[in-house]
This record gives sequence, C-alpha cells and structure tokens, in this order.
Amino acid sequence: MKSDIRNIRYVYKSGAFGDPSKEGRWIYGRRPDGKTVGCRKVTHDNGNVSVVSKDFATDFSAAEWEVMEKEGSVISEILADIGMQQACNKILDERK
Repeated sequence: MKSDIRNIRYVYKSGAFGDPSKEGRWIYGRRPDGKTVGCRKVTHDNGNVSVVSKDFATDFSAAEWEVMEKEGSVISEILADIGMQQACNKILDERK
C-alpha cells in the first residue's frame, strides 16, 4: 500500500460554490515534499480508499478509513480534523 501523503484531514469551508450560505468539505494532506495540498478521495469497489494528489497517493483499507473518520468525529466538529489527522498518522506509522 502506498503511504506518500500524511496528515490527511477534512477541512470545512463556508462559501462553497460561490454561495456564502453553503458549506463545503475538502480533503487536505501533506505530501513528502512538505506541501499541504488539496487531495482527491477515490473509493474503490472493494471499499478501500485512496487519497491522491498529483503523483502522490496513500491507500487505506475500508477498515482503516472507517477508524480515521470515526476518530475525526469523536472530538468535536471544530477539532474533528485533528482527530482524523492523528488517526491517519498512527495508521501510517504502524505500517513501517
């Protein structure tokens, strides 16, 4: 499994699609070159998830992704990204 992107988290922003009353959710992560960038989430037929940014990607099993999203929702809506980011890094550290 690829593990290029770390610190993966959801970012919530208001003003989505040019409408100030709407809120959008994006995925951000840190590439090996140190840049924090927007990423795409690709869900495969078997439930596994890939987070992709240009030539970099990180793959998660369906169970790992579920843990990350669950950890992100445990803390609070304001701090959700911190829980998800910590769970992501813990999963990736255990792979080494």
